[in-house]
Amino acid sequence: MENYFVGTTPSALGSITSLKKIDLSYNKLSGSIASTIFNLSSLQIIDLSHNMLAGNLPADMANRLPELKELYLSRNQLYGQIPSSLFNCRQLKVLSLSSNSFTGNISINLGNLTMLKDLDLSTNNFEGMPDCLFESDHF
Repeated sequence: MENYFVGTTPSALGSITSLKKIDLSYNKLSGSIASTIFNLSSLQIIDLSHNMLAGNLPADMANRLPELKELYLSRNQLYGQIPSSLFNCRQLKVLSLSSNSFTGNISINLGNLTMLKDLDLSTNNFEGMPDCLFESDHF
């Protein structure tokens, strides 16, 4: 948290199999997010916000994150669509993707995230709003 780390996200983090939290926020990390981070089934919190990370998120990024509770990727340079695999993270309570360049429609599968308490998708390039945001009482 708020150091002056530069370069890419360390792929070696993917070998720490008992890791529950990654917080590399407020740094100067760039490039794409190391895919090995998304292989850590024990991870509960990922905070890579306030960096200069760029690129698409991997389509299968959340397939191996059954314990993920909080995902912070705000204030980066990420783009593309939100991977549909993210909507299978049933434990997710916080989803913060603001101030990036994500595009496309917000999937109706957002309604699958019934534990979600904090959702921030502001300052992106999304189109349309899924009906689940208006029909659900858990937001």
